[in-house]
Amino acid sequence: MENEQHRVPLIRFEGFRDDWEQRKLGKVFDTITDYVANGSFESLRKNVNSSDINGFAYLVRLQDASNNWQGPWLYTDQHGYEFLKKSRLQPDDIIMANVGSVGKFFLVPKLDKPMTLAPNAVLIKSSENDQGFLYQMMLTPEMQHKIFEKTTPGVQSKINKTDFKMVETRLPNIEEQEKIGQFFKRLDYTITLQQRKLELLKQLKQGFLQQMFPQNKKAAPKVRFADFDEEWEQHKVSSVSKVTYGGGTPKTNIKKFWNGDIPWIQSSDLEINRLFDISPKKYITNESIQKSATKLVPPDSIAIVTRVGVGKLALMTFEYTTSQDFLSLSDLQVDSYFG
Repeated sequence: MENEQHRVPLIRFEGFRDDWEQRKLGKVFDTITDYVANGSFESLRKNVNSSDINGFAYLVRLQDASNNWQGPWLYTDQHGYEFLKKSRLQPDDIIMANVGSVGKFFLVPKLDKPMTLAPNAVLIKSSENDQGFLYQMMLTPEMQHKIFEKTTPGVQSKINKTDFKMVETRLPNIEEQEKIGQFFKRLDYTITLQQRKLELLKQLKQGFLQQMFPQNKKAAPKVRFADFDEEWEQHKVSSVSKVTYGGGTPKTNIKKFWNGDIPWIQSSDLEINRLFDISPKKYITNESIQKSATKLVPPDSIAIVTRVGVGKLALMTFEYTTSQDFLSLSDLQVDSYFG
């Protein structure tokens, strides 16, 4: 965020005092190019194999970048790599989505094979500026807003290279760029480590769920805490709770129904494997409950999606209402965290 003169940010590293210079992106990036080949992509397909892990080079698509650069990759042989020599990628190049997911940017890492760009993406790079800084700059809310203003709406939104080059920004000197770029690189590295830890914990949990609950109609799980050796009793899900609640949607064209303080959840508010800390996006009034099929569900109930998004569920620690896509189990007859 910049100060009132809009020439420098509010927070800076010590020792930097110069104003940031205003530049158009066409002057910032000296390379702005999309997929370039010496012939048709159809002829390239003969040299591409999605499963040939011994391929000479990666044919990088946006979906590969968006998956933390884990693939699944397309591979091309050396002939295909030469065929796409004008679209080759180097570490710290920036890939931009210019169709569909406009505003998404990816910084190219160092991989174990050469890389070349597939269609539907744009390569942007600068020989005079720090690529790490420029990548972070393109992710700022201000730049995202400016790009959005230049985007042409449609079935697939799009920004053309001419409009992209006209977007204005401000840049510090190269020393400050490098300092800022390194700062955010360390933050991204820390975030990646935490995400990996989270994935490992999720896998660990899945393993325990398989081992600590009976499988294949058996009467006891494989893994148990000490001092527990009795068989588990067979029960129907209906016995888990004494009370169940359905849901409904108040009329969306009556605005006063939607300006209350009672949480109303829908399927999109829940995530697979996330059982707690649900954040409702919509709130309704008591009147809307009285004039619709939705019900007020007491806290410590289990909300289960039974229609769109079947299988998602959450333990709700607060009073809430739901759409018609839910069944809520209340007055639980088992430990709420176990259930």
